[in-house]
Amino acid sequence: MDTSHLPKRILIPLCLSLCLCLFMASLDQTIVTVALPRIASDFNALADISWVGSAFLITSTAFQGLYGKCSTIFGYKIMILFAMFFFLVGSLICALSTGIVMLIIGRAIAGIGGAGMQSMCQIIIAVVCPIQDRSLYQGILGAAYMVGTTIGPLIGGAFTDHLNWRWAFYINLPIGAVAAIAVTSVLRHQPAPDTTWKERFARIDYLGTLLLLGWVVAFLLPLSWGGSTYPWNSAVIISLFCVFGILFVVFVLVQWKYSKEPLMPAHIFTVHRNPPLIFAASILSGMCILGIMYYVPILFQEGMGNSATIAGVKFIPFMVTIIISSVTAGVVINVFLVYRPVICLGGVLATTGAGLMTLWTRDSNVGTQIGFLIVCGFGLGWFLQGIIISAQAASRKEDLPVTTGLISFCRSLGGAIGVTVFGTVFNNALLKTLPEDVPDVSETIVAAALVQNQSILSTLSDATKNAIADANVDALRYVFYAIIALMGASTLLGFATGHVQLTKEELELIQETEEA
Repeated sequence: MDTSHLPKRILIPLCLSLCLCLFMASLDQTIVTVALPRIASDFNALADISWVGSAFLITSTAFQGLYGKCSTIFGYKIMILFAMFFFLVGSLICALSTGIVMLIIGRAIAGIGGAGMQSMCQIIIAVVCPIQDRSLYQGILGAAYMVGTTIGPLIGGAFTDHLNWRWAFYINLPIGAVAAIAVTSVLRHQPAPDTTWKERFARIDYLGTLLLLGWVVAFLLPLSWGGSTYPWNSAVIISLFCVFGILFVVFVLVQWKYSKEPLMPAHIFTVHRNPPLIFAASILSGMCILGIMYYVPILFQEGMGNSATIAGVKFIPFMVTIIISSVTAGVVINVFLVYRPVICLGGVLATTGAGLMTLWTRDSNVGTQIGFLIVCGFGLGWFLQGIIISAQAASRKEDLPVTTGLISFCRSLGGAIGVTVFGTVFNNALLKTLPEDVPDVSETIVAAALVQNQSILSTLSDATKNAIADANVDALRYVFYAIIALMGASTLLGFATGHVQLTKEELELIQETEEA
């Protein structure tokens, strides 16, 4: 794989083409969520609609860890085009779906590509951009991702209401075609690998790949099924967790002792303390990001009585703040050549913002709602930008693709864990707060509140509705308590990282001596 730095005349258009890829990937994740109720109605498949999201989440997380190593074998140009191909094929299958099963299969295929598009964009910038400029370009990529995430629900709602939900998938095709042409054109000068295809395929860690996919799926399936499809104490859930534990231990042993070219080389975790600390911080912060993105809109709707549209509009400042702060963090790191202060300040602000959210009540004014989100969003933008640079600065040049890919994998895995963990926290807290806030609450009302069954809740008196709203706010406060703890722990991990001077000379020295 070519790892030479590119001149700015190539780097700038490359960054723009990668922004288009990330925009498409992030747009797809949120544009579909708005269309799910209509899809469930059209296919008469309400019971299976959750699999539309779960199929994408499971495959995208499972395959996320493969792209880093494969990019060192086949080259980053081939791998990002490979990812885009699967993403577009999956999107086309979804758009043409005649039933819910076909749609779920399409989302699973799209997830394989979506994982690669997110990983490869960061990997390419890490490889071709000098370390002292990398934060700026990665901030721009982060901004593109957040723009797609922000406008996705608005576009999805417009398509669903005025055209057809299938356009939520069709839109990927023209954007993907333009992105593929742009990436191919900009990266046309990449030298061909000096090995044959047979030699390259022989370098793949097939056993490690199967074990990685196995333990990730065995871990995510019970998280998706537990408490809904099956009880948490059912034989299916317990068995899957046992399978996960066995496969994970075997995977670690294979990577450590037997693989000639492991997917996750052991020295990445030992050459410097920063990468393993950042991997752990990425899991925790990934949980927090998904928790905020998923449960704050629920609070706006179920706790404060806003419509879905109003809740989405009120959440936009949070996303916009992350965009702005990611770019400004890149500029600060680029100018002052430091990243630990960015990590620490960002983590403290994000934790403070989560703490302020616990002060929300059903009657909190809009300024308080948006203001607290802005504090948290600014902190998250700085924190996420800083931890990427921290891990990359302490990695050897040839390890950058794997290190960067692992950060994306850990963040995605954390998000998958977070949705389930916070869902459990919320449901358990609601079982506690409903009897406290709603006098003489019945089992029927409790069941309706847990699943937000509006056909039952809408028949209640205004006083009971307000009491249930208070119970939702009180229950969601426990979710924010959990986010405070996790974001605080992630910040402490950032504090524990070591400083690596962001200059070419000292970076090369670190890469040569492999300082611990």
